[in-house]
Amino acid sequence: MTTKPLGYYLTHIHNGLEQNFAALLGARDLTRRSWQILNTLRQEPADRAGLDRALAHFLDDQEPTVEPHVAALVERGWVRVAADGRYTPTDLGANETRAVAELIDGERAAVVEGLGPDGYDTLVRLLQRVSDNVDAVAAHRR
Repeated sequence: MTTKPLGYYLTHIHNGLEQNFAALLGARDLTRRSWQILNTLRQEPADRAGLDRALAHFLDDQEPTVEPHVAALVERGWVRVAADGRYTPTDLGANETRAVAELIDGERAAVVEGLGPDGYDTLVRLLQRVSDNVDAVAAHRR
């Protein structure tokens, strides 16, 4: 029997994942937003408005556009802007994006080590169930 409540483990996991991800990106002098931009451009070129739409879920009044992050990636030589205004990774940017993606994949695998495919699927289904229950309790309260 566990001695700590569910919230403890959820908070611990969330904070650990965030800290590990920030450290991994920070070692490459990247922010989460710059990583999201690189990962988006890895799929297909996009102009600023397209990047803002693709990453709208992460933007808010404090950060209404990804433009400063894109400008930093252009200055760094990882992204270039084409004549049509669309951004694409440079060769350097594409290589670095692949390298970071491999590191991220490695950390993701390490985090779920020992679960196996069935254990991972079960864990995610159970967490989804708890998430749905939390939403139902909140909706009932309204």
